[in-house]
Amino acid sequence: MNADASEGANEGARLPRSARARAAGIVALLALAALVGVCAFAATRSWSVERALLLARGSGWVACGALLISLAGTAVGRLAWARSWAIPAPVWRRAFGMAAAWLGGVHALAALLGRLDGQASAVLQSAQLIAGLSALAVLALLLLTSFEAVIKRVRLRYWKELHRLSYAAALLVAQHVLLAPFGGRRLALGLLAAVVALIAVRVLLRAGRA
Repeated sequence: MNADASEGANEGARLPRSARARAAGIVALLALAALVGVCAFAATRSWSVERALLLARGSGWVACGALLISLAGTAVGRLAWARSWAIPAPVWRRAFGMAAAWLGGVHALAALLGRLDGQASAVLQSAQLIAGLSALAVLALLLLTSFEAVIKRVRLRYWKELHRLSYAAALLVAQHVLLAPFGGRRLALGLLAAVVALIAVRVLLRAGRA
């Protein structure tokens, strides 16, 4: 999820529409395939509570994967071999970032209708769910400001600075997973380590440009 070539530019949205459309289509198919896999796996369980938990957890991990790939796009885009791609890295970064927001919404809906049994008020009674909701709110804001028309309409000048909040969203997601009562500790710590590593890479890349 990344407006002219200025420091606050959204390069992903300014590249050719055909490249953006191709990337969006491929990422959408990958996300759909992942969700179908999650649904198929959950369908093998006979206990409805277990199915609901697997749907919520699986859709959440799919969203996590899309967000991590999007964040990694910053580093990958600096590699020499990535510059020859038919679809540039900023386009992939934008496509996966937008997908992460949509998938986060799917995860939230699955959790609300399944594990929470439609009780929306329960979200504000758990630190884990508040962290997840906060991450989703950040991703929704970044999704909304990923469109050039919206950027121009609201006259957003500091787009790049705003979209660095994607790292904050990733940390909130890691907190959400770490606080999950039935989440695997190793997987949660692995997610946190991946997010911290991506932030460190981003800081080092920025320092190298200074």
